[in-house]
Amino acid sequence: MLNLNESSRFNIKASFVIPLSFLCCSLVMDSVANADCKVHEFGTSLFKDKKWIVESRGDRWKVKAPHFYKDLRLGVAFGFSSVRAKADLYIYDAGISNINEIDLEQQLRQAVSDIVHRYQRYDPDAELYELAYPKSMYSHISFINDALAIFVSKPSTDEVTFVSMGVVNGCFHKVRYTQAVATDKKLSEKRVEGAFGISRFLNSLHLFLWDSGYFR
Repeated sequence: MLNLNESSRFNIKASFVIPLSFLCCSLVMDSVANADCKVHEFGTSLFKDKKWIVESRGDRWKVKAPHFYKDLRLGVAFGFSSVRAKADLYIYDAGISNINEIDLEQQLRQAVSDIVHRYQRYDPDAELYELAYPKSMYSHISFINDALAIFVSKPSTDEVTFVSMGVVNGCFHKVRYTQAVATDKKLSEKRVEGAFGISRFLNSLHLFLWDSGYFR
């Protein structure tokens, strides 16, 4: 059974209703949000050598070849995996030429619903709780406008999963990150463990894209 605490910004029902406190969250739009999204111009060049090191603690991430969806509205996806975690970066425009705040909110709500659907289908005994991380953890990341972190308790393991949404170069940028955390620790310690993992990944990805000249 899936559960969320009462203070969560979303709850799990048949219709996946998200409370107004989440729907009306404040989003700061990127200055290039209205630029044309040209996924294919940079999709094949990002992570070209497929070698990418998260500098903190020397985590080595394997990078999959970019996957270009046949439906051009869905853009391109990059998959990352390490010993302790996995992540995906989706770059797309959803067929929207001028992305606004409502579009961002809808995309983030959909991303959260997708996560819930996945656990309902593949891990029906999992319990999901929102983790309250400060926005300062990701507010400096150019491809994030808003995000949500979730603690997942399963019979065999515990996980912290994170989803973010932002706009860069006229494209939606969605990040999904999932990390297994130690089951023998207190929830507060698991929360910190997840925060460190998320921060290492996001900061390293941001630095990589910055150095590559991606943020035009």
